[in-house]
Amino acid sequence: MYVEGNTLFAMPVDLRRLAAAGPAARVIDGVKSDDSRGGAQFAVSGLGTLAYLPGRNSFDPRPVAWMERSGAMTVLRTTPAQWSNPEFSPDGAVPSGRWCVPRREPAPMGVA
Repeated sequence: MYVEGNTLFAMPVDLRRLAAAGPAARVIDGVKSDDSRGGAQFAVSGLGTLAYLPGRNSFDPRPVAWMERSGAMTVLRTTPAQWSNPEFSPDGAVPSGRWCVPRREPAPMGVA
């Protein structure tokens, strides 16, 4: 099982080859997750019972804007991304930070 965005997927795995053994299937939407830490709030018991915390990704992609003291707002980047750690240049004129543009393809799968 893995989460992409806010959606939990299940996929059969060939444990000998450590490779996918079939296509992924959507299990449930609306699982609380945090892409910045690579975690999601779900667990599966040994009997197959699924427990999860409903919610959204803590860092859902969004545009970034600059707000003046007057309240005037200017969008700096319209392409949604996961923004974190905002900083400014030493003179305070240039904002910067880290961002991650959402993936369009599935992330690599790990087996524990």
